[in-house]
Amino acid sequence: MSKNKTNLRRLMICSQLLVCAVLAIASARSSALMLNAGDIVTAGAGRFLHVNPLTGDITTISSGSFFAREIAIEPGGTILATGSSRLIRIDPSDGSQADVATLTLYGGLALDSLSNIYVAGSTTAIPGISIGDPGIFSIDPVSGTISTVLLNPLLLAAEAMAFDSSGDLLIAIDTSSMLPNGAILRVDMDSLLVTVLVTPGDEHPYDIGSPHAIAVDPLDRIFYPHNGRPALMRLDPGSTEPTVVAIPSSCPPDVCMTYLGLALEASGMVLAAVGRHDTLTGGLARIDPATGTVVFLGDPTEWHLFGNELQAVAVVPTPDPSSTTLTGVSIVLVIALGCRFRKI
Repeated sequence: MSKNKTNLRRLMICSQLLVCAVLAIASARSSALMLNAGDIVTAGAGRFLHVNPLTGDITTISSGSFFAREIAIEPGGTILATGSSRLIRIDPSDGSQADVATLTLYGGLALDSLSNIYVAGSTTAIPGISIGDPGIFSIDPVSGTISTVLLNPLLLAAEAMAFDSSGDLLIAIDTSSMLPNGAILRVDMDSLLVTVLVTPGDEHPYDIGSPHAIAVDPLDRIFYPHNGRPALMRLDPGSTEPTVVAIPSSCPPDVCMTYLGLALEASGMVLAAVGRHDTLTGGLARIDPATGTVVFLGDPTEWHLFGNELQAVAVVPTPDPSSTTLTGVSIVLVIALGCRFRKI
């Protein structure tokens, strides 16, 4: 066979490979859910949902018997969720769920700036620690190995956690025997000193605090719900006097909303996973912290299909440009670079 015919045959084979690769990538992308920076993920009634931040359209990512308490998004786009004494990871491309670690969790879950996993709860997996010892634990994202960071009785009934810009951990505490009105705690991750910043039941005319969620913006302003009425509160750095950001006016106090999860968008808007104590539905609210305006995303009747309470919400982070993953483009480039021909 002549060199011309050999090279022509190679060209035809490589062209077919390139076409197959492009078609495979297009097919995978059309059938798999792709999470993009700024997308919203929320969870409720055994489902994990994708919410388009512009249209409010809802798409199911995964469903089953796992009821999430808290969720977080890893840099690669996978979803972490606590609940049912487990920490699981959800792959949004196919909805698969895989166990990461087993603990008795109270709901706290947060990723630090290096994407290390931290949870609040208690565990019997570590020798010498009884199930009644509440604390903060780190979990290796690959092996699932659990390590103790801190044990402290004030951490009983921890509901949610978030890191501030200095790497300290802020924790929302529900009503407990140690803190009957609930509290917002700060944990200095260097000294492990625990400080009570505010007990929500002690300020303003609200009789019950019980914060179930927490979020921290780039200015280290702490947002948390005061679920007695309810209201969204803000605690500024260095202050001990919270500010009321928003008080929903769409329902009377006895048939009203409960903020069960909070997240911050890049725009500074606060997202709230909302449950209603009535026969209607929960939903996802966007709150302007500057004006207190509360706007619900999506169709309320559609939220009803997913149960009356959303438990958690998270925003997909902006990817780290230094991270390297094998994408469809790189697969095509690998095939193309393999199609080299000798000079005729």
